[in-house]
Amino acid sequence: MTRNLKILQIIGSSNPGGAEAYFVRFVRALRARCEVTAVVKRGSWISEQLSSLDIQHEEMRFGGLFDFGTRVALLKLVGEGKYNMAQTWMSRASKHFPSRADIPWVCRLGGYYKLKYYRGATALIGNTEDICEYIKRDGWPSHKVAYLPNFVDPPPPGKILSKNELRVELGIPIETTVLFCAGRFHENKGYDLVLSALEHLPKDTHFLLVGDGAKKAALVNQIQSLDLDERVHIFPWADNVSHFARAADIWLVPSRVEPLGNVIIEAWSNGIPVVASDTVGPLSLIADMETGVLFESEKTTDLIKKIQLVSNNRPLIDALVKNGRERYQKNFSEEIVIKSWLNYYEAALKP
Repeated sequence: MTRNLKILQIIGSSNPGGAEAYFVRFVRALRARCEVTAVVKRGSWISEQLSSLDIQHEEMRFGGLFDFGTRVALLKLVGEGKYNMAQTWMSRASKHFPSRADIPWVCRLGGYYKLKYYRGATALIGNTEDICEYIKRDGWPSHKVAYLPNFVDPPPPGKILSKNELRVELGIPIETTVLFCAGRFHENKGYDLVLSALEHLPKDTHFLLVGDGAKKAALVNQIQSLDLDERVHIFPWADNVSHFARAADIWLVPSRVEPLGNVIIEAWSNGIPVVASDTVGPLSLIADMETGVLFESEKTTDLIKKIQLVSNNRPLIDALVKNGRERYQKNFSEEIVIKSWLNYYEAALKP
């Protein structure tokens, strides 16, 4: 443990999944190596998750335009002198952080956010190299910008059911090709493209979708209009998506907009071949036909073509799985990524 490192980790959003779920995993991993206190939105999903893990955290309002109390409370917390660094996640927490606080303040960005909320920060950290370039194009000097990627947990220990056992448990026919997606139900994620593709794929191709969000009703309507009810299986968001993913043959990332593509790394860690759109995040991660297969974004015909390419090519599947797992272990395991963060913190605190 880095005993002298005491860090505030601050997030103001409350949605389940996505960056919020990663925040929980990050804090859990980091506190094993240094002292960490999380500051989260009062009554949020994140607060519930941290409580279940017995992780110390403070709750604040993180409200709208007229919430002055959160900034005052943060200034008081920082002023106690217990911490030697603060890290905010995304815009809401950064907007509320008191820039006049006498403490180094770094911001972690997982998207192309408006940078006006980050003025006064010591440094900005992007979880992709392209986000870092975006920050620098806004005028931030290179020495105040760092690239530190996300890590992904390996499949949890314990009994691992076979693919067929999982399919029986999930109500999916065994003798099928199963496509898999996990994430927030949002237009940017492109799940509607998978449904359009599924209509033209063999009837023994099924779609397993894990998540939730505002677009669920629209997806259900599309499923019904295309008469795909028996071939689409939707389950609520789960922290352990491996339990679902291991029932699949191909992990799809059909996003219209994808700054990172954390699910690509999850596919690698689970040993599942991935087919992804050629958006910024997947392009930065995938070597086409080596660690994954790319299709032209929003082109359903190309998505169908690439699904069929992978489905019928055992040597390609084996190569994608092998190369993806090697890339995960080298660059995106918890040990590798957290070590990089600790090195960054210690370097940032040197005079």
